Amino acid sequence: MTGWATLPCAVGGALVWAFVPESARFLALRGRYGEAAKAANRLADGMGYRGPAMEADEVRYHFEKEALAFKPPPPEASADAQPDAERPAARERGGRGGSGGVSGRS
Repeated sequence: MTGWATLPCAVGGALVWAFVPESARFLALRGRYGEAAKAANRLADGMGYRGPAMEADEVRYHFEKEALAFKPPPPEASADAQPDAERPAARERGGRGGSGGVSGRS
């Protein structure tokens, strides 16, 4: 009986895999800029946007800039290499880790 219970899940998963396209962001993060531009343009057309189409060079420019902004620190400067008291960011926040203001305290 359990074999029949997994059938709808397997069919649903196969349909999603076959018919739901990858997002433009997913493609761009993997360096597939031409496909990302096509996916973004297809979505824009479906929403009624009639402006200029996005090109692969535009996607590359924005995602390379984003990748540089979120580049992880080099291994020797990682959080595990220094205790919290010695980390400059921890001193500026006034204590241990956290997201720096999400808790609502100033």
